[in-house]
Amino acid sequence: ADLFEESPNRSSAGTTHIKERVPKIRKLLAKSAPGELLTYVTAVNKKNEHGRVQARLLALTNAAVYNVTYKDCKLKRRIGFDAIASVTSEESTGSFVLHMPREYDYLYTATHAGVAVDNEGSPSEYLLKAGAGAVLAP
Repeated sequence: ADLFEESPNRSSAGTTHIKERVPKIRKLLAKSAPGELLTYVTAVNKKNEHGRVQARLLALTNAAVYNVTYKDCKLKRRIGFDAIASVTSEESTGSFVLHMPREYDYLYTATHAGVAVDNEGSPSEYLLKAGAGAVLAP
């Protein structure tokens, strides 16, 4: 089942903040990952290897997943699609795990559905369907 539904007429505070960060993320990716195309950005809570929860933006390109700091949009980590062995998700909570055989697994919880980004950099809002996602303040 799909967790997201397109919502062109509604806007939540979380996705508004994500939309505002898309141009900066695109600029950072243009410098650090030329040729990669930003396709989706969402707010998540990431549980690090020490069990600490960190607010992050998850930016997807045509080649990788990027962990981006929420407040200042700094690129923290690039995870190439080829490094991800599998993804496990729990629809009722919005939680998902990126399984990485060469590193530790990455545990995330989607806090907002995020925005899809077209080739020109314009974001389109999507909302989480009822029941998915546990929101922690960034």
